[in-house]
Amino acid sequence: MNELKLRSATGRTGGLVIGQGSAGELARGYAEALRRPFLAVEEPDQALRALDLAAARDGSAFVLPAERELGFREVNALMGRGRELNLPVGVLPLPADPADAAALVDRAVALHAPTPRHRHRSLYYTDFRRTPPAERPGVYGSAQSGEFIEQLRSGAEAVVLHSHGNGADFRVGEHVLCLQVDGLKPAPAQAGEHFLPCQGGGPCRLDHKSGFQAFHGARAVRARLLVLLSCSAYQPHDGLLGARFQLSQQLLRGAHVAGVVASTRINHGTPQLGVAVAQLLQEGASLGEVALRVNRLSAQGPASYVCLGDPDLVLPPAGATERPARAPVAAAAPVRTATTPAPAAARPWQSTLDLLFAAEFAAATGSARLSGRLAEAAVAAMRAPTNATRLDTAQLRILAAAPEEAWQQLCLPTGSRPDGRCPGCGGQATETAYAAVLHPAYRRTVRRCAVHGLLSDTPAGAANVPRGVRHDRADGLVRWDTGQLSGWCTVVGEGGDSGRRPSPVPAGAGSQRVPGPTGESVTLCHTAAGAFSRIRVFTGAPGPGGRHG
Repeated sequence: MNELKLRSATGRTGGLVIGQGSAGELARGYAEALRRPFLAVEEPDQALRALDLAAARDGSAFVLPAERELGFREVNALMGRGRELNLPVGVLPLPADPADAAALVDRAVALHAPTPRHRHRSLYYTDFRRTPPAERPGVYGSAQSGEFIEQLRSGAEAVVLHSHGNGADFRVGEHVLCLQVDGLKPAPAQAGEHFLPCQGGGPCRLDHKSGFQAFHGARAVRARLLVLLSCSAYQPHDGLLGARFQLSQQLLRGAHVAGVVASTRINHGTPQLGVAVAQLLQEGASLGEVALRVNRLSAQGPASYVCLGDPDLVLPPAGATERPARAPVAAAAPVRTATTPAPAAARPWQSTLDLLFAAEFAAATGSARLSGRLAEAAVAAMRAPTNATRLDTAQLRILAAAPEEAWQQLCLPTGSRPDGRCPGCGGQATETAYAAVLHPAYRRTVRRCAVHGLLSDTPAGAANVPRGVRHDRADGLVRWDTGQLSGWCTVVGEGGDSGRRPSPVPAGAGSQRVPGPTGESVTLCHTAAGAFSRIRVFTGAPGPGGRHG
């Protein structure tokens, strides 16, 4: 790192600003205006290496490169390294025209302060559910798309939009947000540019659709912070759409939007993930932290979400009053040097995945209220290790009443293999592995018998699963080993919840009486901070094939 020159303002108030190549002078001015540390680099690889410095000392990194120097390779590398370092990273690609680039940076300075500017604090809309996915103000499903558009036009400090999109237009129920509608639409495309047919004088791709009430342009998006949980909402320089033909980048040139979180590729999200993201912003997370937390939910493959703009952008504090705008861009501060430290430690994320999947499971069984509460608990787990056990008993009641493997619509099988014998009939048992469609890092393992069906259903590789489960015929108790087991348990007779279910007991109790007359088996249900298990016990027999013994 010795060849990199670090400029640092005294009394700095935010993360490291990295100016790359020709964007260095404007980036230096941005850093000085906001009293931020500054680092000048020449090449993308140097900017990538600078993230290590920011991770240990500055808490975030804001990279300003020329637009033409930010392709998929560079974006993937920056966001992927940020994920490895647990570091919020933002990028602001600057256009080739010097006047346009300077105006974009000046605008970023002016909109940086978390000063209240709009009527609403937060709005969240999902196009993938007709009813609101959480019972709180400012949350909308597709059946309320008209109301959401009305509130969006009236202004919000933060908006989370979960919708189909392609970078230039986004479906909002019976409405469409479309870059081609109002005065912010780009000039007609020229030969050699990347654009949609309608942006070059051709037909609209939605002409054949008859169900839309209205199209709304970029000026309808009156929000300072915007999270687009959609496909390809931002495309780098070598993408299918040029920068000026993308809604997200045109919004950054308008009057309201200071920063955007957007995906660079086709991806999947859920209404409950949107609830969690909106809550994360409400609780004071920065825009860069939001992108980081969503990217950390999938440890494999490229980091999909990018923070376009300063990663330190946050909502105004609740009840805040207006403050004066920051000073214009000024000259940079003196030079100092630093060495590269070791990477920051990453946080565990399994509890977040457990809670998000539990939220999906609750929604699939019709419990919208619990689903929203589980998504809120996932927010806490995103930000710091947490013991989210307060919802265990509510989740346990849903689990006990739900059909076996009611979550299967949320997962895909990834492989099966023979696995011991069924303790009920001695026949061959089969183990099948599953991965969640929307959170691929979340896995489950299910054992079945051709005769008796489900034998066990547990999180893959989890340590907090009941083991040594057996039925004691002498005293009618189902017992299990306690060890380090946490959470709550309940025993359910054949046929599930038929009104005879006992009250949940702490997992540490180690036993519970069978709920009244039963058939040849009962099922032990267990929940702990979003994680859940079902283990079938044959009366008078040990647990399923010794699997949990």
